[in-house]
Amino acid sequence: MASSAEQARRRELAAEAPIRPLGVTCRTKLDGKDVCFLCGTIGAAFDQWQRRLAVTSAADALFSQQLGLEAVEKVMDELEAALRKEVEAEGRRLLPRWSPGYGDRPLSMSREILERLDAPRRIGVTLTDSLALNPTYDSEKGTWKASMTIAMPAPVTKDSDWNDS
Repeated sequence: MASSAEQARRRELAAEAPIRPLGVTCRTKLDGKDVCFLCGTIGAAFDQWQRRLAVTSAADALFSQQLGLEAVEKVMDELEAALRKEVEAEGRRLLPRWSPGYGDRPLSMSREILERLDAPRRIGVTLTDSLALNPTYDSEKGTWKASMTIAMPAPVTKDSDWNDS
């Protein structure tokens, strides 16, 4: 359990965190199937703030990572909820979302997702040459903070099955 001083510091960091939630969605086809692409970020200012914290306090940097994870997940949940409502109004359902790079999904499909979403122009999310999502890659340290930006398709179906064959 965190001490009262640690709890106070966490509240202070949460209050000062420069979280700027942005998200974009589109409905499209992927391999002939209806999907919804989602991309969310909490912005480059958060990454810059987190890097400054890391210089002075590993504990603050760790807690800021947790704040970022929670904030971007909230962005994604809100995007998904809006899409779910839209899809269900059509008598269809939205299956669970997933990300490129997980399971047998190639990380390279991130390019297509960001292009279809027009994410670089609309919310400032781009890819590095190594397919890391920006604004969440610290090239100086070579560290990933991909949890701050997520791009993923969510299948839309009338059936209970999503068959990738």
